[in-house]
Amino acid sequence: MRLPIRMDKAESERDAAWALNALHRVSWRRPARQGHCRLIHISTDYVFDGTSTQPYLIGDTPNPLNVYGASKLDGERAVLEVLPEQSAIVRTAWVYSAHVVISCIRCCV
Repeated sequence: MRLPIRMDKAESERDAAWALNALHRVSWRRPARQGHCRLIHISTDYVFDGTSTQPYLIGDTPNPLNVYGASKLDGERAVLEVLPEQSAIVRTAWVYSAHVVISCIRCCV
């Protein structure tokens, strides 16, 4: 299965989006537990619906509006379920890339 490299492909390639953003997270379970290391999971502000007039905070309830946001939220939940004390979630907006034109990074969590 080809994994999407752009979030706009997630709607048309749902299985690939879930494989990349949520399901593949199981691959790090054993190494992270055995190595007693911290895991930093990069997520997105797309886990929210964008209706807030204030910046999102850690305790705000996610409400993804698309496959990309929902699959990223599932990835976050998998990380927190497996490594609640050894993980951190960073939600970003507009990640830089040499291959895709995107803008500034903003941390939500």
